[in-house]
Amino acid sequence: MVVRPFRPETGPHTASALLAGLAQLWDQGKAQGGQRSQARLAAESGVPGATVNDWATGKALPRDAAQVEQVGTVLARWAAQAPLPLADWERLLEADQAARRHGEPGPGWPIGSLDPFALEVHRPVTAKATVRELPLLPPYVRRTHDENLAQVMARAVAGQSMMAVLVGESSTGKTRACWEAVRQLPAAWRLWHPFDPTRPEAALADLARVGPRTVVWLNETQLYLNTPGDTGERVAAALTTLLTAPARAPVLVLGTLWPEHWDALTRSGDAHRQARAVLDGTTIRVPPAFTGPALADLRRTASTDPRLAEAAGAADGEAAQFLAGAPEQLARYLNAPPAARAVIEAAMDARRLGHGLALPRALLEAAAPAYLTDTQWQQADEDWLEQALAYTAAPRKGLAGPVTLLHPRPGPDAGPAGAAGRPAYRLADYLDQHGRRHRAETFPPAGFWAAARNCAPADQAALGDAARDRGQYRHAAQLWKNAAERGDPRTVARLVNLLHEVHPADDHAPQLAAAASLDDPADVGVLLDSLREAGLAVQAAALATRAAATVALDDPADVGVLMGRLREAGLADQVAALACRLPSAGMFRLFRENAGPGFRFGCEPDVSPAAPWDWKSIGC
Repeated sequence: MVVRPFRPETGPHTASALLAGLAQLWDQGKAQGGQRSQARLAAESGVPGATVNDWATGKALPRDAAQVEQVGTVLARWAAQAPLPLADWERLLEADQAARRHGEPGPGWPIGSLDPFALEVHRPVTAKATVRELPLLPPYVRRTHDENLAQVMARAVAGQSMMAVLVGESSTGKTRACWEAVRQLPAAWRLWHPFDPTRPEAALADLARVGPRTVVWLNETQLYLNTPGDTGERVAAALTTLLTAPARAPVLVLGTLWPEHWDALTRSGDAHRQARAVLDGTTIRVPPAFTGPALADLRRTASTDPRLAEAAGAADGEAAQFLAGAPEQLARYLNAPPAARAVIEAAMDARRLGHGLALPRALLEAAAPAYLTDTQWQQADEDWLEQALAYTAAPRKGLAGPVTLLHPRPGPDAGPAGAAGRPAYRLADYLDQHGRRHRAETFPPAGFWAAARNCAPADQAALGDAARDRGQYRHAAQLWKNAAERGDPRTVARLVNLLHEVHPADDHAPQLAAAASLDDPADVGVLLDSLREAGLAVQAAALATRAAATVALDDPADVGVLMGRLREAGLADQVAALACRLPSAGMFRLFRENAGPGFRFGCEPDVSPAAPWDWKSIGC
């Protein structure tokens, strides 16, 4: 007997996105009251009863989107909702068919098959000598945030799509809490951790394929949402689409953030509108220490595992940090030989000033000498870098070192760890946060800025911002010039502004603007403003003309921003040229707002105004 139609609990179709959509409507219709039955559904939709029954029991998946639309329309009427358009059902049908072709129900893996360390749960410190074999992870002691997360999990299991982001300092137990929570999910649930070729690219590629009962694992959520260009905003928009689509419920998105990353993504402004929206109301705070009843529970449980026993004695109740090796990492840094400490501090400065996770070896090699005194540099061996990296990479007590080599993941599509295949390194999380706090007022040595030229363009742009903020205008200009070669309009805009302030007569702005990419309309609008503010009206008009003809029309909001900037600049011809491209991109409302009242009757295929029509002219 099927208790909940269209929700098969066993068999090959448990993760069908299309059946989940029908099930959601069925449940909502039942909640409205009245007689609801498969026989009545078949009669009112015109779809054969045997077909409806096959779908309801999970015996077969739909093949005809038109039939699905008929059934969905009846269910939507029962649920007192607007029916989904045929295109939405076709998309879900294609997702199910693609999953069948690939032999899997969408991205992800059974949760029971996963390794917590592959999901970036910190490896715990190793215990002192013990006579018995210990489990991979010490026993888990719950705190208040675990209860809050459990409420989110319960709503997801009940059928509602949910998102929770645990916010706390490094090594406070955020990822472990998420891992312990997903282990309690029913067996039908899966988990997907997008990471290849890069995290945001992987998320964008497959978020549309995520089916019901899937956990989307976004550990270090800033790596998905706070990215160069508009990639992060596109990921955020795709997450919003996933979470608000009834046909794909339930899904669960879990993420983790440090407080400073949460602040950067949620502060007011235009930079992260989509991210701010999707993060709204999802925060669960993770405290830095065990206190009160949680500390008492920790001490009671300590006798079951020697690692937990050592952690229970950590200063200020910071047991999670102890288990993750924070004190050991700090000691390794503070007691490091001069060259190794220089490498660690160069990595700290790079990260706190805006560089991404993967730190090129060439950056560390060029920057570290600037952190050594003359005496230390003269005493350094020829192979000082190899010695320093050997120290920083050496594991201790089962933990990775302070700065470790990144290894590209295996697979035909896996990219190298660093830019252009060069070796790259990662700074330990705890030292990353330690550097942000304790070196926040430290001015990097001049050699650091020169070494930053060894970074990827996006990282040079970010470090250029940091250099400008510290009055290092020449270094900022150099880094922005290097980064501008990839055509990022915002970086070009920064360079144009700086050159105009320092050298008002500089004549390089035209060639910079001519090479700017037109992939992001909002960024093009920023560059347009910079050119105007620099008094370069001719160059602004040339950029506007090029943008009106070829700028990407992917995001109506961004196109609207550019359209507003063009109007403010008085570039009526470019406004009209861009407006003529909007109907073919499905942006007719934006087209009407900018093309004027002459199009109130619509437009012809050639984008000329449609002839007037009235009630009589539309026929019977």
